[in-house]
Amino acid sequence: MNRLSRTKEVLLLSTTLLATMVISGCSANTTPGPTDATHTRSTVTAPVTTTVTEPDGSTHEEIEYPEEDPSTEQVAAMADETVTYDEYKAAWTRFVSCVSKAGFTIVTKGETDQIVDAEIPDEAVKDGADSRCYTRELAQVDEWWQLYRQAVKEAPQVAACLQARGVTPEELPAGATINQQFDAWRAQLDAAGSELDECVGEDG
Repeated sequence: MNRLSRTKEVLLLSTTLLATMVISGCSANTTPGPTDATHTRSTVTAPVTTTVTEPDGSTHEEIEYPEEDPSTEQVAAMADETVTYDEYKAAWTRFVSCVSKAGFTIVTKGETDQIVDAEIPDEAVKDGADSRCYTRELAQVDEWWQLYRQAVKEAPQVAACLQARGVTPEELPAGATINQQFDAWRAQLDAAGSELDECVGEDG
């Protein structure tokens, strides 16, 4: 089994597709924030098999599959550039269903701070089902939701950290989202020559 751990660290200005799926264990949350999700189409139009040679001389085959477009449901969820708990939960359910239809089962291991740990069979990874289904049903919603969860937890700590360094946290205009405010404060932190992990501990 391939253990997935979609942690918030990868969201530090990263748009890498993550391997752990986030899902809320609390009541619905409708606080909005921006999405920086982008969707670059692959030039692959049919599965392409490539033989990869390892340093020890062994070889294995890797298959690149055509990239999926986001589903109609995911596009609709991102139309207002916000994600609610219900929209995230629906996207997660569609992702799991998509992988299941491909013949593989996602095993949920539990959750911490509304972040779920899950396992996907190695066969699903090799088949490409997890990647295709993730792009189709969950990727953009997941990225937004994770940034929001990180901002809720860490924005107050970053603001306090700026003040401790003699920097007044920039207050964005009314209507700015917590995600936008968090990004602005992180930019100030960078400008002050400080790292995020200097202000936010492992446990937040």
